[in-house]
Amino acid sequence: MSEQSRVDYSKPHNQTVYVDGATGFTLSDGVCRFNLTQEVFDSNSMDGTSDKHDIVACRIAIPLTRFAALSEWINDLMGKLESEGVIRRANDSAQQESAASEASPEK
Repeated sequence: MSEQSRVDYSKPHNQTVYVDGATGFTLSDGVCRFNLTQEVFDSNSMDGTSDKHDIVACRIAIPLTRFAALSEWINDLMGKLESEGVIRRANDSAQQESAASEASPEK
């Protein structure tokens, strides 16, 4: 997924889809399939409370080879965001906490 490749964003079928999760990964015949989800609130419940749940925003089907390239591209972006201090990976902070607790003397 080279940033140098030409992508035409002018077509009317191009959409921006907000997602905040993913679910349902399968691999069959060299094609990865998964759902991108949105968390929504249903305030139409009878008791007046809001019910939070996920809905499928879109379904992705991508060849395994392109999925690997997509994964590398996302990891590169994450590395850039991390080096700029925009994000901190959750597993890194958990590892740092674990290392800190192992290094601290017990009382």
